[in-house]
Amino acid sequence: MNILLDSELEPHISDFGVAKLLDESVTSTPSSMVQGTIGYMAPERAFSTKCSKEGDVYAYGIVLLELVTRKKVLDPSFGGEVDIVGWVRSAWIETEDIETIVDPSLVDEFVDSTIKEQVKDVLFVALRCTEREPSARPSMRDVVKQLMVADSRSRSKHA
Repeated sequence: MNILLDSELEPHISDFGVAKLLDESVTSTPSSMVQGTIGYMAPERAFSTKCSKEGDVYAYGIVLLELVTRKKVLDPSFGGEVDIVGWVRSAWIETEDIETIVDPSLVDEFVDSTIKEQVKDVLFVALRCTEREPSARPSMRDVVKQLMVADSRSRSKHA
């Protein structure tokens, strides 16, 4: 997956789930090899070469966590935790304080409680997307709905 920015800094997602579309006869990588980027691959991909929508949802959740925390998926600051998912889950269980998880520049915006709630909503969507069990993850349609609800809730508070 690649997230590209255009000249107006609008994001465009490319290669998202593209592995499902590739014709195996054209690719040079054997289909028996696990393909993907470490940290963005869903846990079940470690034991399977099959791509899935649930795996794409997992990768999207990782991107959301990176945006909210401003940390890399395998950031060295995580210490004993392997990746961003483990670090965020541990931090939330220990503190239940969003300010210990999110990027400090976002915390500066929390004087407006609406922004804090919106960031918290995005964090929870990301955590649902990165559930260990694929069947526990929402569909992308549900992810979009959840993000739209969070956005509309914050807009109604500003109206």
